[in-house]
Amino acid sequence: EEAALELCRRREVLISSLDERNDVGEPPMVAAAARGDVVNLKLLLAAGGRLDSVSTSGGTTALHAACMMGHLEYARALVAAGADVFARDAGGGSCLVACAGTGHITVIKYLCEVGGKELIMMVRNDGWSCAHLAAEKGHVEALQVLYEAGSKELIMMVANDGRSCALLAAREGHVEALRMLYEAGGKELIMMVEEDGWSCAHFAAQNGHVEA
Repeated sequence: EEAALELCRRREVLISSLDERNDVGEPPMVAAAARGDVVNLKLLLAAGGRLDSVSTSGGTTALHAACMMGHLEYARALVAAGADVFARDAGGGSCLVACAGTGHITVIKYLCEVGGKELIMMVRNDGWSCAHLAAEKGHVEALQVLYEAGSKELIMMVANDGRSCALLAAREGHVEALRMLYEAGGKELIMMVEEDGWSCAHFAAQNGHVEA
């Protein structure tokens, strides 16, 4: 372990110990995941690093960080080493929810395969699903992959405030995402309103999204 720890220091994966935190509260295991270098992961594990280490700020695990940054091989290595694919961050978000927001297709496909529908249907504490995040950011291909893996049940889910993924796409003016959601969810999805009664049309109009 000491030899691996020294190699970690030389590669600047950490400064002194596995217990240290960077300026955003991440332990070495989480911070290294953002870089995506699998060699660093192997050294951290050999030095005694814990797969369940989390950041103090948002409860982010190494798997959350790797998936968010789109590091497929790093994510694979973490899961192979025993990382919990169903772990939640402080806001209740899964690694798939984190990845959906950044739209990394290869990682999304991999997570759908290893986590199945249980992972696909997980939502944050505020009720947002992976489809909500993908729709808000306009990641059409990610939405399509998630829909195919999670079926209509996924895209029809609403958050705690009643907002659907279509409402978020309309609010941000993501026309292609709206088209995809209409094709998949039909009029039933497009006509859904949030708890204050606002529809897709209300949000698009408020923000001046003419094409939407």
